[in-house]
Amino acid sequence: MKRLGSYCVFICILSFGAHANDTREANISVAIIEIENLLQSDDNSLPYNRLLNALSSKLNTPWTLEFYPTARAISLFSEGKSDCLFPADSQYLPNAEKLIQSQPLNYSKVYLVSRANGPHFQDVFSPEIKRITVQLGYSYGDLTSQIVHNKLLFVSTIEQQIGMLLRQRADVMLVYEPDLGLITSEMQRQHLWYDITAPLSVHRENLVCWDTPENQQFIHTTNRLVTTLPLLAILGDAYAY
Repeated sequence: MKRLGSYCVFICILSFGAHANDTREANISVAIIEIENLLQSDDNSLPYNRLLNALSSKLNTPWTLEFYPTARAISLFSEGKSDCLFPADSQYLPNAEKLIQSQPLNYSKVYLVSRANGPHFQDVFSPEIKRITVQLGYSYGDLTSQIVHNKLLFVSTIEQQIGMLLRQRADVMLVYEPDLGLITSEMQRQHLWYDITAPLSVHRENLVCWDTPENQQFIHTTNRLVTTLPLLAILGDAYAY
């Protein structure tokens, strides 16, 4: 999910339960897609931060979490400069046949959002839609590749998407949940319309890694631990799908 342009990197090395004389697995570098109010380098109280911290507390594999904007994280991973990527789904990444992934840690949903006081759209390919605002670095599954490119208006944040929509510079916006709910206030949501029961698509939030023996063991361990985590309690009702 976000954000291109200038970026900052926050690196956190997590190596729980280890001693100097332990036999340790190789350090795993994970490119983290920073998502406002959901997964950020500077706030461990956020839902996905809590999820990663809960997983870290049970892992005996040292890993390095490197936080980047969406496009930068995907680029570094695709170039082989990071071992793994989160959150992601291998089917939407280059070289999918060379990748392995964990079972889903959660799910995200893509919605088509209209103005509450304007036409309500549910089909992104409706000929009545002339302008669609989307976030840089997001493919929304593979939707952006299927939409006529000159219809797409690229911005950096959900707030900018909402601004373009409410100022009638766009007819609709594509957005992920839980992202939208984390950004908007109740007052803002009164000006937006979408059918919460009808997402355009549902996506797995996986830990994706290059297929190496070390990463295979890492994914195997992660999958075993995920089944023991109380995900609903960690994420909260609003963010666990």
